[in-house]
Amino acid sequence: MTRSCLALAFSCVLSVACSSPESSIATTTPEPSGPFGEVARDASEAFPEAPQAVPALSRDALLRACVRAAECQVGQPPSSPITAADALGLVGICVSALEFSAERAIPISGWMSRASTADVWAACVTAGPACDDVRACDVARPGVTCEEDGCRGPSGWVETRCAGDQATIVTKTSQSTRDCALAHARCDVASPTGCTDRPYTRCPDGAPHVDRCDGDVRLGCDGQGQVSYRDCRRLGGTCGLDARGTYDCVYPDTDACAGTAPPSLGCAEGELAMCVLGARVTALSTALCP
Repeated sequence: MTRSCLALAFSCVLSVACSSPESSIATTTPEPSGPFGEVARDASEAFPEAPQAVPALSRDALLRACVRAAECQVGQPPSSPITAADALGLVGICVSALEFSAERAIPISGWMSRASTADVWAACVTAGPACDDVRACDVARPGVTCEEDGCRGPSGWVETRCAGDQATIVTKTSQSTRDCALAHARCDVASPTGCTDRPYTRCPDGAPHVDRCDGDVRLGCDGQGQVSYRDCRRLGGTCGLDARGTYDCVYPDTDACAGTAPPSLGCAEGELAMCVLGARVTALSTALCP
């Protein structure tokens, strides 16, 4: 099974995104042609509604969640069952998606798309003993695109309606719902994404494209003039100079696997090992590593 097929399997087998009618209704906005959003000069302006005290997701917890989710893929779907070897490949896809999304303080994005942030999803996946419990954690994020520069709402957004943390996003042709609490957010009637997600912000005119630290948030300016944002605390790191002498998220206790590309992943006697955030981490899994 190729990487693209594994990604499709991971997105569709566990996620309601492939089966929920609501998830396919609202379409995302076109890719912006230039910088947009409010000007952000610091971390607080780049993420005005940033939640406080989001628990850091440890390397061990991150890997355990991805292993557990992959274990529940074995034998699915019945029409073309995924083997243990196939599911093992999904662990790497999952780890990459969670690392990417957690640092950027957005709901899970990239290879996976979920309504939850990485820490919320990981806690949910490892809490339930049955695979049905694991699958219930895969809540779709309909019509909302989140990436390096922030989150955008669906095309043709008209209004957002709030009922507590539940947001109903109304477009010219459809509507969809989100539970903002899954992303450490609140419902916001002024938000096209329905929630107080990190918005797109633009760099000040003439700002150099140089990364810098604002506390433990690494800020930058990408080639489109949009502010890039990485909250190193989300994965237990700090912002500082890395081995290359550039400002980035720096994680403690790195070891010999740091810098491997792609991250190493292997099995031995019922134990899976992988390089996560620059350190070798192991997880027991007889289902994936018989």
